Parts: sequence; C-alpha cells; structure tokens
Amino acid sequence: MALGLAGCVLASPDFDPPTESDAATVGGSAPGSAGESESGGMTTTTTSASDSGSGTASEGSSGTTTSSGTTTVEPTTGTTEEPTTSGTTTEGDAACDLSPGAWSVGEAVAIGELNTEHTEADPVLLSDGLTLLFSSNRPGGLGSFDSYYAVRSGFGEPFGPPLSVEAEYGWNHSSGEAKAELTGDGLEVVFSSSYSGEYKLWRGLRASVDEPFPGFALLAALQRDPGTTLDPHLSADGLRVYFARQMGGQYDIYVTARPQLGVDFGAATLVAGVNTNMSEANPSVSDDQRLMIFARRVGGEQIDLFSAHRPDANGIFDPPQPLAELNTGFDDAEPYLAEVDGKCELFFVSDRVDGTGWDLYRAPIL
Repeated sequence: MALGLAGCVLASPDFDPPTESDAATVGGSAPGSAGESESGGMTTTTTSASDSGSGTASEGSSGTTTSSGTTTVEPTTGTTEEPTTSGTTTEGDAACDLSPGAWSVGEAVAIGELNTEHTEADPVLLSDGLTLLFSSNRPGGLGSFDSYYAVRSGFGEPFGPPLSVEAEYGWNHSSGEAKAELTGDGLEVVFSSSYSGEYKLWRGLRASVDEPFPGFALLAALQRDPGTTLDPHLSADGLRVYFARQMGGQYDIYVTARPQLGVDFGAATLVAGVNTNMSEANPSVSDDQRLMIFARRVGGEQIDLFSAHRPDANGIFDPPQPLAELNTGFDDAEPYLAEVDGKCELFFVSDRVDGTGWDLYRAPIL
C-alpha cells in the first residue's frame, strides 16, 4: 500500500486475529504449500531459479540478508509458460505491445465516480476487465481500511456504485485491508491485511465464485518475516506474487513463486534491477512479466511512478525510467497495469492538486 510508502500511519485495532490453523478453507484444510521444511524455527522453501523471476539482487540494493528467510537465486534465460488462467487479457485477443519504445501513457483522468473526500487506494482490475477492486477508509466500513469493488459496462466506461467486498468475497474485517488480487478464475485471492496486527500477505481459496471465501491463511513461507508485507501482484499465470516488504524503515520489491496453481507460494527473493537504497513498492507487471511499473520514493519525500523492462520473465530488469507523463510534483503511486481485449490501461493513485487527497486515476496506454 503506497500509503505506507507515503508515511501514512494505518491503525491496527486490538483483536484476536485468526491463525493459520484456525482459518476455514475450501475442503476443510488450510491452503497447501509445496516443498516446505522447517529448520531452526524458520520456514524454508526450495525454489528453482526458473520459477522465481527475480534474477539476483542488484548491486547496492538493500534487504539482501537472509536472516528473515529470504533467499537469492541466480538468473536464468528461460521463459515461463504462457499465462492461461489469470491476468486481464481476454483469450484470443492480441496482446498490447509493451516492448521498450513501443508504448506511451495518455492523459490521466480522475475516477470521479469512486473518489471521495476520504482515501481511495490499491486499484486492481479483475480478469473480466470490468470489475475494479480498491481500498478506502470511507465511513461505514468494518475496519480502518476496507476493500470495495465497482463494475463498469466496458473499456473506458464509468464505474457503477462501489460496494463492500464482504458479501461477494468475504475478506473485510475489523482490521485494515489493503491491496487484493484474484486469479483469473476467481477461486483464489491474495491480499494484504493487518489481521495479525501488522500488514502481512494472506491467501484464500473457494470452490465456487458464487460463494464468498470461507477463510484465509498467511502465506506460509512469509508468515515469520519480521517486516511488513504489502502490495501483492499476481502474475498472469498465477504462479508468482510480486510484493513490497518493509525492513528497517525501507521498502523493497520481492517475488515469491510456486510450481502450480492451488498450492502455497515459496520463499521470497529480491527482484533484481529495480531496488535501490531508496524505497520501492507497488509492483505491477505485464502479462508476459517483461514490464514492471512501480513506485519509488525520490528526493526524500515525493513518490513517483517508474517503469522497467527485461528481456524475458526470468531476467534482470534494465535501469528503471520515470513515467514523466504521469508524475507530478505530488505523490503518484500504486500503479496497476491492465491488459484487456488487446487494450491497455494504467490505474494508479495520486494526491495531485486537482484531487481531494489520495484518489483513483486511470490513463490509457497508447
């Protein structure tokens, strides 16, 4: 959640959080994990380099120690399987051309029908290309921040009235909920919540999209991490989660992977090429995972949007470049890159002067 990057304090109410063993899940058992073992009280997971998508930690980047269970893997030149079950590209439609120099960003427009005088954040467009998830601290919620969704009739059309996710999806709580993403079939969710007192990544499974998720569990390989984890972004194939971790007051971008759908994710690795001694957060990747758009703190206080390319889904990113078309003298953050029916658009948040605090924005990718 870029609000953390911006220094906004999110309250964590006092309550008894659900534990992984308490969480009700599809089939009556906690979401499974693969290849995990416990040693010295730490959960460790063996993850092949071809699954991690991180390359090696970039020289000079922070958070490279392994005391928190983080591993680092060597880069490979292989590619991942083509996305089939997730992401926002409709099957059969031509993908957007997001190769270096082939795209630009159009004019940003505030999503006025969803913005309020309160905070709106964490936009995510679901695989139908019509449903936008976001978080807000508007009155009437269950916690400090809740998740909401709104539906539009088509690409570029206005969104309808926002609704709480509680009845449809079920993860709002008296704690705070931040960014959430679903797999393309809608049967799995990964989201950030302060269920356990500080923001961590949680996962839920359900048997049918006609029912809310019955329960949630911490991502097993990350549950003992000492730092805050935010901003989960599911890759289009559903096999990776890119996210931000705060360690020692600084955010860096990590990735965790799994071998197949339906099982838990493995140990986290730093994403090479994007992290610096400044804070980076809010990762969003294209369906082929060759383009990442993210937020970086610059000049000590201001937050700007950046983009970075790499040759394949397992390579190291080239030096990131600022998105000059969108950056202002204010904070611009929390990007979400959506590819729908061969069209691309970028959702993000900003406190720029024409808005009312943190608001949702949309810009076409040209």
